[in-house]
Amino acid sequence: MLDGTSQNRVDRLKRLRLLLDEIDGSQVTLIGDTMLDRYHHGFSNNLNSTAPVPVMKVIRSEESPGASAHIALGLNSLGMDVRFHCCIGDDPEGSSISNMLSTEGISTDQIIVVQS
Repeated sequence: MLDGTSQNRVDRLKRLRLLLDEIDGSQVTLIGDTMLDRYHHGFSNNLNSTAPVPVMKVIRSEESPGASAHIALGLNSLGMDVRFHCCIGDDPEGSSISNMLSTEGISTDQIIVVQS
């Protein structure tokens, strides 16, 4: 037997499951700005000699589509058919965003490439 709080949580999760099942295959049009997020992982053990800021030794870096592209990935992961409209630069970062979206099954047909 569940207490009131646990039962409420179970009921909310069941309702969420039903809502997610209903949106599977739904179409959504997303228009927005996008950018490439970069995450640098490392450590710092000293300060810069000319300013009081840490000097970081980067061990590894990661990239992922950010801003509205991140939202497009999330909607796609819920099973929605995402029509994503944005502009990206004609540069390595823009290509990286486009490739990552394509890899995840998001059409890049509506993405406008702007000359840098």
